[in-house]
Amino acid sequence: MKLGNKIIAKTFDEIIKVLADVMVLNAEDTVTINQNKVTCIYRSQRFRSLDSSHMEYLCRCFIRERS
Repeated sequence: MKLGNKIIAKTFDEIIKVLADVMVLNAEDTVTINQNKVTCIYRSQRFRSLDSSHMEYLCRCFIRERS
């Protein structure tokens, strides 16, 4: 991905906000993903396994959706 792209930067910010919201919840709390309730401890573990390639994939998907 190109550096300096404002759309990509804004998309990364949106993704990071969602990740941060889940990461600060209590382990016993649940979040609904695709109409399924999942404990936050499970989501937090999955989010910690993400790397830059996952973020780039999400950005490409969001950008494709907006076009």
